Amino acid sequence: FRILRAFRIFKAAKGLQAIIATLANSLSALMNLFGMLALVFFIFSVLGITIFGGICTDGDQGQPGYQAVACLFTDPDLMFQPHAHFKGIGVALLTLFRVATGDAWGELLDAAQVAPGSRVVSDSAWESFNGLMETVPAAELQVFEKNFMEVTGETFELTRDAAALPLNIASIAIWRWHAAVSGLEDDLAWPYPGSAPEGEEWMAVATNVLPSCLDEREVLHLEALGLADCSVGGYKKACASTCGSPIGGFLFFSLFVCLAAFVLLQLVIAVLMEQLNAEEDDKSAGNVLMPGATTLRRQVFDRLYRRWRWNAARVLRNRKQRFERRTSGQSLQGAQKAREFDDLETVSHSKDLIEPPVLQPLGGNGFSPMAGKTPALGERMLS
Repeated sequence: FRILRAFRIFKAAKGLQAIIATLANSLSALMNLFGMLALVFFIFSVLGITIFGGICTDGDQGQPGYQAVACLFTDPDLMFQPHAHFKGIGVALLTLFRVATGDAWGELLDAAQVAPGSRVVSDSAWESFNGLMETVPAAELQVFEKNFMEVTGETFELTRDAAALPLNIASIAIWRWHAAVSGLEDDLAWPYPGSAPEGEEWMAVATNVLPSCLDEREVLHLEALGLADCSVGGYKKACASTCGSPIGGFLFFSLFVCLAAFVLLQLVIAVLMEQLNAEEDDKSAGNVLMPGATTLRRQVFDRLYRRWRWNAARVLRNRKQRFERRTSGQSLQGAQKAREFDDLETVSHSKDLIEPPVLQPLGGNGFSPMAGKTPALGERMLS
């Protein structure tokens, strides 16, 4: 506990004492501001979960099986970090605290603004897809097309001018990727195990035709076909869009930073400064000269008066103790006199301690709180 000796510095550091006193006196006002700040954090955390709860977190692409599909389309640099995201109220509050402190919240803004890329099948992607399709057994492809028609009620089209061509290509690519890597979840290179290089080739085609992220229509389409699984901890959960909102992300983070980092924190500083100025005003009021005095100030007079009250109480207490010792073995008449003496001393004591002494000038340079007292008592106090 020797480290606690460092607190001795507070005895000599008057400035630190003033700051601590300011914090203690303004605690009630600060509690109201902290309550308002907590309410702002809670509101924005709920909004963040609603708007950005589906955005992938770095590491989600490493989940087993189809649970990794939704996040395989997003660049890891545009994902939320494992310790800063909006998939739960607790971690959302911690994320907002990081934003309020200004700790690299630009990365979070980039992830919140991720948007789906162009849904156009380029010539290179089309050629790669056709080359990989030559390795797909015709019987398996027929089963896939039949399942597609049963689920969606639409014809499976792979023509160059089909409107749903990007999504259909991605569906086949995900299906073939899973067929290639199934059972290799324990591989350190998952989701692209080195023993199944064709899996990475298929997912390269899928991410080429559906770059950046999956919107709500696309991810629900894949979930309906059984090509995406968004369950958490064994509990079934509907898939949501893995895209953010460029405008919504900018407004969300900008507004929160303005409220948390500028408005509320500046209000806290204003409350502390107001309390500190009030205490300084009280101290300056104590340096005011007493009426009619040239050197005696109010602070000095108050200190003298407190000292005089303490001495007077001590003298009266000693007198009472001596009187009780003298009358301790006497008769009932002596006890009655003791009670009368107590009443007399109580009246005198209350008059001396409650009412301030009458000030009388001492040569024009000050006032004496001893005026009006008996010479004997004044001599004992000065000795």
